[in-house]
Amino acid sequence: MDYKLLVFISLIYLIAFYIVIRVAVTKSIENSKSINKMKKEMVELRKQIKSLENIKEDQQIIDRKV
Repeated sequence: MDYKLLVFISLIYLIAFYIVIRVAVTKSIENSKSINKMKKEMVELRKQIKSLENIKEDQQIIDRKV
């Protein structure tokens, strides 16, 4: 009788452990996707900043010539 109870408790423990690991992996995958998205947005913003800086420099050069 004790053996069956021990097996039952072990199965419940394994199922709970599986659920915890599955949730953790799912959350980490979602987090990595959002991190990659944020990295791409940062790269785009840096490109936009460089473009704006180049436009300002060009405008300053034009103003000096005039």
